[in-house]
Amino acid sequence: MVEGSEVKLGRMAVASSHRGRRLAAALLLEADARARALAARRIVLAAQLSAQAVYERAGYAPYGDVFLDAGIEHVMMGKALE
Repeated sequence: MVEGSEVKLGRMAVASSHRGRRLAAALLLEADARARALAARRIVLAAQLSAQAVYERAGYAPYGDVFLDAGIEHVMMGKALE
């Protein structure tokens, strides 16, 4: 990993029976910490539109056009790491 680089968070899911327990927020905090440990300056992900608010609450901002992945609408989202 080169300092100043970007990392991409892959698929993330929380079982519906466990939603509402802030597990997604905890996973995103851990992803941020691991990306920082790699000296990444930015973290990006493809968010399902139905989950966009979860990522926005964690500091991610959408960019680009909506696209289909496995027939589900997604948008790219990114967050600068400090």
